[in-house]
Amino acid sequence: MASKQPLTQDYLILQSFRLGGRWHHPESTIALTPSQASMLLLNGKVSQPNTTQPAESDE
Repeated sequence: MASKQPLTQDYLILQSFRLGGRWHHPESTIALTPSQASMLLLNGKVSQPNTTQPAESDE
């Protein structure tokens, strides 16, 4: 059975914003669904998601 993609992705916060009644500040990341992220991306509040896979170790 093929694995499903996660519903959320991590976005780097560029400017402070409120979401769900809570403030989120720069220099951290937030897990968002694509529908939540679309307007924040357009407004410059978050950066593009990190889509690169972590490097696997040779252990």
